[in-house]
Amino acid sequence: MTISEIQHTIDTQWQAFRSCYDTVLQSPVALLNAINSHLANANGKHLRPLLLLLAAGATHNSDANVPQLAAAVELLHNASLMHDDVVDGDDTRRGAASVQHKWNIHVALLAGDYYLARMMHLLHKIDNPSATQTVIETATAMSEGELLQQQVLLQPPAQPDTDMYLQIIRFKTARLIQACCVLGAGKGAATPQRAMEQFGAAYGMAFQLRDDLDDRHKETAPWIPDGNCLRRALAEQCRQARSALQALDPSTHRNALEQLIKFIEI
Repeated sequence: MTISEIQHTIDTQWQAFRSCYDTVLQSPVALLNAINSHLANANGKHLRPLLLLLAAGATHNSDANVPQLAAAVELLHNASLMHDDVVDGDDTRRGAASVQHKWNIHVALLAGDYYLARMMHLLHKIDNPSATQTVIETATAMSEGELLQQQVLLQPPAQPDTDMYLQIIRFKTARLIQACCVLGAGKGAATPQRAMEQFGAAYGMAFQLRDDLDDRHKETAPWIPDGNCLRRALAEQCRQARSALQALDPSTHRNALEQLIKFIEI
C-alpha cells in the first residue's frame, strides 16, 4: 500500500482537508500566494494530517471539524519548516528550493508567522478548547526542542548525549505527530483514544529516528548518537507503535497505520 493508496482510503475526509487548507491560506498578497503555490508543488507527503484523519477513522470519531484540525496541524508543521530552514540555513526542502533560499530570510520568517496566524484563525473557528490546548502545548514543545538543540550546538558534548538527543526529537518531532493522533481520536480516556496517543508518541519518535539514520551519511551532528544506537531505538519504537494498534478494532484505517510503520522500519 502506497501513500496515495492510503490517502484514497479516507478520500472524502482527505479532500475536505485539502480544500480547507487551500482556502485558509488564500491572501490578497501576491507574494504569499506565490509561496503557497511553491510549497504545494513540492509534493510533501502530508503525513501529519494523514495520521490525524486515519486516527479519526480508526477510533470512529465522526466530529465534523476533523478536516479543519488536519489543516491546522499542517499549517503548524509548514510554519515550523520555514523557520527551521532559516535556523539551519537549508537551501532545499523536499527537493525544491526552501522559501528562505528562493526569496530571503525575512520572507521565510514572515511567511511562517502568517501560517501560524492562519492556524490560530482555524482553531478559533473550530472553538474546541481541548483541541486548542493540545495544539498550543505542542507548539510550545516544538519551540523548546529547537532551543534545546541550539543549546547543544552552543556547548557541544564530548560524546553524544543519548538522553538529550531523545528529548530533542521528542519535542521537535514526536510531540506534533502524537498530537495529530490525539486530535484525530478525539477527547476521551477510552481504550481507542489511549491507544492512539501511545501510537503517536512511539511513531513520532520512530519517524525522526529513521530520518536521522538516513541522514547520517550527509553530516555528523554532535548531538546525534551512532547508527547502531539509532537502529536499536528505531526497532523499539516501531515495536511500541505496533503494540499500541492492537487495542484498536480491525479496520482499513488500522491497516493503513500499520503500513506507515512498515515504511520506516529497517
